[in-house]
Amino acid sequence: MAPPVFGHGQLYVIRAPVGNTYVTCVYALMSGKSQAEYEHMLRSVVDACHQFELHPDPSVVVTDFEIGVMRATADVLGSHVQHVGCFYHLTQSTWRKVCRLVVAELEGKYARVNTWKLSHIVTFLVLVSTDKQTENPMIT
Repeated sequence: MAPPVFGHGQLYVIRAPVGNTYVTCVYALMSGKSQAEYEHMLRSVVDACHQFELHPDPSVVVTDFEIGVMRATADVLGSHVQHVGCFYHLTQSTWRKVCRLVVAELEGKYARVNTWKLSHIVTFLVLVSTDKQTENPMIT
């Protein structure tokens, strides 16, 4: 999200691996989140790279789970690029869902429910096969 002075846009950040860390290479203030806007931004980045005789060709891209950015990435960078969802954004999404669906009910039944921990555990359990899940890890 961008500061309110920029309206309903977003600040989009692109980071790249350098050695054993990641550095921010691009800050893009975008007016929306459509596939066309992501494509325009990515093409602008690729064009700017070409001006410096750089040829970006990532094999993996990590983003949130917006379909527009996933499709734009494939269209601009190529269908060979593997898209990986960001774990932070997954837990953030799960947190919002937990708040909407379960928190009110759980807080009525249990005195102490750590809802932030609950959202992380729920996200983790989704990613782990059912035979590895343990009983009732959500209540502290």
